[in-house]
Amino acid sequence: MNRPVPRLQDRTLSSPRDRISATRVALIASSVLLCVVLNYSYAEIESHSFSHLGLIYNPPAVGYVLLGYLLAIAPAFWMPITLERPSQIVLWWLYVAIVIPSMFLPFHILSLPSHETALLPLSYFGCFLLICVSVRYMPEIKPPSFHLNSDALCMWLAFFVIVMCVVISTKEGFHVSLSLEDVYTRRLESRDSVVGGSLRSYALAGLRWSIAPILIAQGIIRKKPLWMAAGVLGAIYSFSFSGEKMTIFLPFYLLGLSLLVVRFRRHFGMMYLLGFTAVILMGIYEHYCMNSEYISLHISRRQLFSPALLNVYYYDFFSQHGFTWFADSLLQWFIDSPYELRPGPLIGSTYFGNAENNCVANFWAVGFSEIGFAGMVFYSLILAFLLKFLDTLGKTGHFSLTCLVAGLMSLSWGSSGLFTSILSSGIAIDFALLCLLQKESPNSAHQLVGLRPVASVRGELSTK
Repeated sequence: MNRPVPRLQDRTLSSPRDRISATRVALIASSVLLCVVLNYSYAEIESHSFSHLGLIYNPPAVGYVLLGYLLAIAPAFWMPITLERPSQIVLWWLYVAIVIPSMFLPFHILSLPSHETALLPLSYFGCFLLICVSVRYMPEIKPPSFHLNSDALCMWLAFFVIVMCVVISTKEGFHVSLSLEDVYTRRLESRDSVVGGSLRSYALAGLRWSIAPILIAQGIIRKKPLWMAAGVLGAIYSFSFSGEKMTIFLPFYLLGLSLLVVRFRRHFGMMYLLGFTAVILMGIYEHYCMNSEYISLHISRRQLFSPALLNVYYYDFFSQHGFTWFADSLLQWFIDSPYELRPGPLIGSTYFGNAENNCVANFWAVGFSEIGFAGMVFYSLILAFLLKFLDTLGKTGHFSLTCLVAGLMSLSWGSSGLFTSILSSGIAIDFALLCLLQKESPNSAHQLVGLRPVASVRGELSTK
């Protein structure tokens, strides 16, 4: 008689017994390795090649180096090894892409006394811990009970992609281009032709960050080449128009993430850390052996060090010049901002000498610019609420698809404000589509109290 596959426990943080297991020790070692490799890459490559962009090497006293390592490694003691909830993909991204770099870079960049500089990494560490704990102990959030046929919905999404591609081709008068050499020129041209906050801008953002990626994700999970082709078409046209490099890399990102979700779910955390470490090591190899810095430019600097640099600049500027008091977000219709420019162009003008350099930072940096450390806590609690809702959608809908969408959301939340991402980065569309793609199944009742077996997640690759 075949023994039933045991269900995974419903956990966001690990249990005490799991913390002392051999796998937990290996996860901690992987975190240490990532921190060492990241610091080496910054000292030997990024601080030399991109010092003109603010990435300077100015090592602090040994005590603050050890503090950075302690804060960077500590989450590895509680972060879950097995992927059990879609929100954990967001938490792993925040940990690797924001928390770890932010434990070290402030000490290199800021000219403040080290004990004052330490407040920044300590605040990021505390807010990350707050999110982890809040997601675990918040009550379940029941989603609206909608259900549509996924094939019919994807057909309409593919139709929208085709219409948007036709509109882009005819109205904007340009041809498809996959070149990375003129992306900044195309980016500036797209900003001039599409007014921010207009219906057109939201439609293009929805195509770029929601509809095209979700079609790609559906194509991967459901083995539907037509949906994947429609999503890739939308990504190509979006990249050709906007010049957003992340758009063209999304299909590869989703493929890699789906591999981790389906094949390496039980060791997701360790594979995630080792994957980032391997990429950075490839960048180091490329630098020394091939005299090239493509990986460093597009991954190490762009995804890890530059966001941490902007965190430092936001902290440095708004701690000295005063906060915006939500004048550029929640209260923009009621109060005037104390600054002539929005925070992104303001930081670009102050630290890079160009207001057109829109230095948009993550939700923690935005929260600090608005009301200081209290803003960081405020946005941490809101994000925890959204992640809890995402977990519920992962239980009542397609787990693997929800995980891939969580991966998309993590990219948005790691590089923009929380409320800005809801409309401008398509987060609202992502949640709406996940609500519509909920499914009714015999397992739906127990999914509300526990996660599905790993076998059932793998089965989504072959079921309709």
